[in-house]
Amino acid sequence: MKKRSVTLACGDCFRWAVQEAQRLEDSGLYKTVYVVHAEVHQYDPWDKYTRPFLHAWVEYGSGREDALCQDWQRQDLEPVPLNAYYAAMQPKRIKRYRVEEAQALSVRPDAQGRRTWGPWP
Repeated sequence: MKKRSVTLACGDCFRWAVQEAQRLEDSGLYKTVYVVHAEVHQYDPWDKYTRPFLHAWVEYGSGREDALCQDWQRQDLEPVPLNAYYAAMQPKRIKRYRVEEAQALSVRPDAQGRRTWGPWP
């Protein structure tokens, strides 16, 4: 049997996270809104191990107790309690950016002079 290769969709989560964080902040409903970058792991059912990849999502709420997460890869885009998301995704090397900081970094040109939505050094 031929081994099946898995391709993960990469990159668009960074753009989505910056835009969604701006939308949530503009709503005025939440005390804190962050764009978050981290290394997470996705289970690969064919190889039976987890594969690390860089990912972005949005965290928001009034405090740590009620914090929620939105991730563009969830098809329903329903908010998830932050502790449940972290338990499932096991993020490492987490970087949080306030919305204004993420906006500024996203328009700063990279080494090739292009706009980059992330990840940022």
